[in-house]
Amino acid sequence: MSSSGTLVDSLRAALGDHIVALGSALDQVTLDVAPEHWLETTRLLRDEPGFSFEQLIDLCGVDYLGYGRDEWDTEDVSNEGFSRGVEGR
Repeated sequence: MSSSGTLVDSLRAALGDHIVALGSALDQVTLDVAPEHWLETTRLLRDEPGFSFEQLIDLCGVDYLGYGRDEWDTEDVSNEGFSRGVEGR
C-alpha cells in the first residue's frame, strides 16, 4: 500500500464523521472537513504522534454570503474579469 493510502486510512479512523471528503490522487491526500471541525482537526494532525504535521499549506473557503445578488451578475464579462470587478464605462 502506498504511503498516501496508509495516511487516508489513518485519517478516516481518527476523524470519522468529521470528514466531508477524503481522497488521494498522484500520492497527494486531500481532506475536507466542515468549518466547525477545522480547528480540532488541525490540532489533531499537529499533536497526535501518528500524524505530527508541522505545516499547513492550504486552507480554502468560499464566501457565498452575497451569492445571487445583482453584483454577481456575470452577463457582461470582459477580458478584465467578471462585471463586478470592472469599473463602469
